[in-house]
Amino acid sequence: MHRKFWFLAAAAVALFALAGSAAAVTSGRSGVPAAGKWAGIPMSNAARAAKSSIVVAEEQDLAPGCGWNVLNGACNLAWATWIGWNPILRGPYLVAYSNNHYVYKYDLATSVKANAKGITYTINPKARWNYGGVVSKVTWQDFVYTVKTINNVNNQVASNVGINQISSFKHTGNTVTFFWKKPGQTALGGDNTTKGCTGNNACGPFADYKDLIGSILPFAATHTLDFNSSLFANCVCGANGKYITDGPYYMQAYNRGSQVVLKKNPKGWYGTSPKVATVYFKDVTSTTTEIQGIKGGEYDIGSPQPTPDLAPLAHVSTINYKVLPGNYLEHIDMQENANQGPNTPAQPLLANDAWFRQAVMMGLNRAGIISAALPGVAPGLKPLNSLLVFQSDKRYKAPFAKWDYAPQKAIDKLKANGCTGGPDTPTPGTSKVFTCNGHKAEFAFTYAQDNSRRLASFSIIQQELQAIGMKVDADGLNSAHGGPFFGHVDAGNYNATEFAWGGSIDPGGFEAIWGCGGGSNYLNYCNHTATNLMHAADSQLHTAARDQDYIQADAAMSADVPAIPLYALPEIVTYKKTIAGVKGNPAAGFTWNIEAWHWK
Repeated sequence: MHRKFWFLAAAAVALFALAGSAAAVTSGRSGVPAAGKWAGIPMSNAARAAKSSIVVAEEQDLAPGCGWNVLNGACNLAWATWIGWNPILRGPYLVAYSNNHYVYKYDLATSVKANAKGITYTINPKARWNYGGVVSKVTWQDFVYTVKTINNVNNQVASNVGINQISSFKHTGNTVTFFWKKPGQTALGGDNTTKGCTGNNACGPFADYKDLIGSILPFAATHTLDFNSSLFANCVCGANGKYITDGPYYMQAYNRGSQVVLKKNPKGWYGTSPKVATVYFKDVTSTTTEIQGIKGGEYDIGSPQPTPDLAPLAHVSTINYKVLPGNYLEHIDMQENANQGPNTPAQPLLANDAWFRQAVMMGLNRAGIISAALPGVAPGLKPLNSLLVFQSDKRYKAPFAKWDYAPQKAIDKLKANGCTGGPDTPTPGTSKVFTCNGHKAEFAFTYAQDNSRRLASFSIIQQELQAIGMKVDADGLNSAHGGPFFGHVDAGNYNATEFAWGGSIDPGGFEAIWGCGGGSNYLNYCNHTATNLMHAADSQLHTAARDQDYIQADAAMSADVPAIPLYALPEIVTYKKTIAGVKGNPAAGFTWNIEAWHWK
């Protein structure tokens, strides 16, 4: 139930995590009925259809200290984007999904042109803000404000990759042109610290320009709000507390731990008019509760995280159960920071020695992990052998396959590097543990103990590494509803851990994760060759050359094994057969076409 987004520039691109406000505050000063969690919601299909309402099972609430500002590095959460941004705050492009293919379609823009000098957006002339009932145009000022906000060094943004390559702008009517930064220039909205063309401050064009700006912020409604504390703190609303939207819906209410209510935009928008007047997102406390609710008809639509418990849903006659090839990198991070928190003292072998990390990977049967973690849930799913691209991507070369399951080779590698005291052959249940260069081959594994899939993974990981002479200590933490799991991950307070990154169809977003000093590089990994290649790809407009940059970067990282790719986490979408218009979208989230949902 726990994902988190990486950011490809400003575009929400996705890992399971949490954020939120402790109080139940609603936009527009309207409230959710207090007479129980389901008060006021029609319970039967016929009643919901008559009331033009749909109920969605919401797996992820906002965690303490955060709100709906998914641009904030601590709050860039999957469900916050799917609920608070997809239906409400639009961007230049819509990433549509059909027949396992992605298509970029114009959305808030009617034209986007990029070249070596800059990028020009022509804003949809029909685009309008509805600010608590007051209508105004979406303008160049909103685009410029968005760029400046993301580049502001005082704002705790998840990433400004690509955005920080913008230095200036010009506008004419409903057209705005941003110019790429040159050496010596400062990023638009930044300060002197954003000068330069190295590290995280690249110059020149941003090659993945279609993902450059995810959603546009409303200048008039929000420019007086503090990005870090008050922007969308309790609702997707402006400074006066009234809702703000340029999409098909607005957020009428949010109650912590209960529900979010979206209402049809009464002023209309430039896209297709929503077919459902009210969408309730009901908070669910566990996968078991969600599955029971889906089977029992309490929830009309769900997008449950793949877990072993889902298999029975595939055979329920009243629902559609759809499995889509996902863009979520389920993986094992191995911490390379020598100064970690007190709960997980640094393990020098993981931090310093690529050969040790290689041995860890060779000790794990990833196909077996998939079978145990997702039995009957996603048939045909195979181990992933890349940290940058997925199997369906033409750039996929599987460089990590050389470290595939080979437990005897893992033991041989440990011994070749001076390790002693472990087993001579793979021995399940052995008590023998290697000592390497004075360090015991023992480390803590932080995992989400309230996630049955990750719980199954950990059990296998612990047993298989024990068989090759490594001792893995359990560090189980809760990840839902403000649990500490992702706090530890964000702080780099772990030896090894499993979670998922993803959501993008372009590898550019991974630079912030695997690049030296990247904003989401929680494992503190640095390979300058790989980082330089990813930097080069950032501004390479020639497709073939850019593809080679990523292929070579992937190969360079595979020698280090900073993380172990497990599999591409599939997306599951369930919905009643009496509902139409629901289409999953691993890149944008299943709410990408919420305006098309309707009762048959």
